[in-house]
Amino acid sequence: MYTVEGNYREAKKFRRDELSLREKFDGPRALETVVAASNVATLLDDAGKSSEAEPLHRRAVAFLQQFPELEQLRPMPAQTGACGRIR
Repeated sequence: MYTVEGNYREAKKFRRDELSLREKFDGPRALETVVAASNVATLLDDAGKSSEAEPLHRRAVAFLQQFPELEQLRPMPAQTGACGRIR
């Protein structure tokens, strides 16, 4: 919601706080923590900070690669935009 309104600073703080809490309470290897890291990475990408986002994206990919059965949940190419995001 913050990013839709263009309030990057608040969105970044909210997402980073969420990630910090997830790491503290759920642990660094919990699915919820990885999703929170991916959310921060997407926000950073949207702000043009790809080099800062990349380690977080890699973390999410490394986690998901542990579960090959999740491959079936990948959206088909027709469902994604140019960057591979679901429309």
